[in-house]
Amino acid sequence: MRVEVTAIRTEVEGRSARRPPVPRALTEAAKAHAALHPEDPDDKGFTGVTFLEKGSVAAAAAYVADLKDAGNALVVADNAHLYTLGFSYHANKAKEAWVVGAPADKQLVLRVALTPSWHVTQHPEPKAPSPEASAAEWDAYDSAWGRYESSCRDNATKFALTNRYNVEVTGPDGKSVRTSFAVNGKEPELSSVSPEIQIDLTIKGNFTIKGWADGSAGPEGYRSARVTVLHNL
Repeated sequence: MRVEVTAIRTEVEGRSARRPPVPRALTEAAKAHAALHPEDPDDKGFTGVTFLEKGSVAAAAAYVADLKDAGNALVVADNAHLYTLGFSYHANKAKEAWVVGAPADKQLVLRVALTPSWHVTQHPEPKAPSPEASAAEWDAYDSAWGRYESSCRDNATKFALTNRYNVEVTGPDGKSVRTSFAVNGKEPELSSVSPEIQIDLTIKGNFTIKGWADGSAGPEGYRSARVTVLHNL
């Protein structure tokens, strides 16, 4: 199985170091998911692989800001590489993550890059007319699309000035720790980075990391973008 990887890396001039190999567990998980949804019309079998180089929090924040999507939560580590496996919206499945090059002291330091939603709008996304439609129909569509885009931009800007975000980590023992923080409110933050989160990798099992904004549909409202299961087995 050929794996396409989106690489998010720190900005270092003259970079030559190779990224580490994709973990075998990730490849096996991708194969198993694809096999569950052969030729699904909603593309539920889709998987996307992302490599997040340690210390690449600024690049991760820029990446999610550029998505212009419903609110996202992207996990990145200060002191280890991460590989993540993502799924389609229709699969409604949390991202999965693996640590590569764990720190010597086994204390993983994470951040979460979160974004405002671009999808809460006053105008619905217009449906394109058929290719055979008249020029007048296409002109009307173009006008409707302009109103929709403007509404998306206005709402994202509003949320980028007012959002309060939450990050919750649940360990293998079921205990959760939640952190909340607000945007600075002085200029729009099209992505915001959480305070540091420490995970003790001497504790084996899965850690579930959720990120969402107050007033949103919560992490389960967009599970494939707001929930990450970090495997530490």
